[in-house]
Amino acid sequence: MSKTVEILLMIISIILSGYSIYYVAFVLFAIKKHPQHKRHEPQHRFAIVIAARNEAMVIASLIDSLHKQNYPKDLYDIYVVPNNCTDNTKEIAIEAGAYILECQYPVSSKGEVLGHSFNQLMSIEYNYDAFCVFDADNIVDRNFLMEMNNSLCDGSRLAQGYRETKNPYDTWITGSYNIYFTIINRFVYHAKYNANMSAYINGTGFVVSTEVLKKSGGWRTSTISEDTEFTLACIINGEKIDWVPEAITYDEQPLTLKQSLIQRKRWSSGAMQLLSLYYKKICDRTTLKNFIQNLDCIMSLLATYIQILSIVQILLTMLATLLLPTIHIINVLAPLIVSYVSTVALAIAVLALDHKLNRHCIKGILTFWLFVMSWTPINIVSLFKKTNQWYEIKHTRNMKTDKYKVSHQDI
Repeated sequence: MSKTVEILLMIISIILSGYSIYYVAFVLFAIKKHPQHKRHEPQHRFAIVIAARNEAMVIASLIDSLHKQNYPKDLYDIYVVPNNCTDNTKEIAIEAGAYILECQYPVSSKGEVLGHSFNQLMSIEYNYDAFCVFDADNIVDRNFLMEMNNSLCDGSRLAQGYRETKNPYDTWITGSYNIYFTIINRFVYHAKYNANMSAYINGTGFVVSTEVLKKSGGWRTSTISEDTEFTLACIINGEKIDWVPEAITYDEQPLTLKQSLIQRKRWSSGAMQLLSLYYKKICDRTTLKNFIQNLDCIMSLLATYIQILSIVQILLTMLATLLLPTIHIINVLAPLIVSYVSTVALAIAVLALDHKLNRHCIKGILTFWLFVMSWTPINIVSLFKKTNQWYEIKHTRNMKTDKYKVSHQDI
């Protein structure tokens, strides 16, 4: 049995090492400065779509930030799509100056809301060039539409903006989310853009052109992770998603571990669903030209399984200490110590790179390892019981838009 454990440990180590090497290869691209788009005159007409379920406490602040855009008012319209509401979200949105789109049939997910909304707004009478999507709890930087206009003028057809945390210092959970999304922004989207690869649609603060939607037959998603599913469908069809870090969206994060576990279980379940649905499609469409990009899609979807494998490695190492006299307890503790120190170092490095490191981040930095490790039981549970429906997370951070004047011009 001890020999079997040794062989399993060796196989798992090879897999994990290969996975790590793949992402380490992008580090230099993450450090490289992001080239900004050329400045263009406002010319694209946007429809802003906001799916809202019981968002009465925060919807007005989002709409206010959108009305304050440094962009001609006749070149964009704001649409709120109330769905399954039991509060006065609709009335507050109207009072704040938004148009209302009513769902003509029952909807149970954000993907269904977006599909319904885009189909209505792609009518010839509206004549929009592109659609912006935000979550109801967001606050939007004044230059968002202008930056996305620049991206579209430079030839992009899809673009993802910088997802900033609206409440980074509220709790250790929000502090961890702040670090997590900074890592995604810097080491995934920023790095891959610099490596001439596609960014991903990340749920909020993104733009999709009308041309792309018409080409794909509208927003057609069926899983709980509608943003990643749409990303995969676009990449398979040869589309490239632009990365526009100057277009900033401030997103409210869950305050408690319980809320976070519910949200991240949905993310993990979605990734597992998408791997089973898209693995063959990605492989069938892979050529020498798009091999790296398609490999990247697979690697991203494998993240949940890789983390489970990491825990299996630790458990097998613990078992080996009982079976093999040459392995001591330090062999079990060492990986945990190294992983904690590495996680703290990564958190400090990425916050420093994005000019966000300050004393208020200490709580998030010291507990980020726990946040990462808490993903393990989520992934294991998702293997056997996947989330198939959206669960409401209460948003309460109704903050003044004037607070948000952060510039990411140095990113």
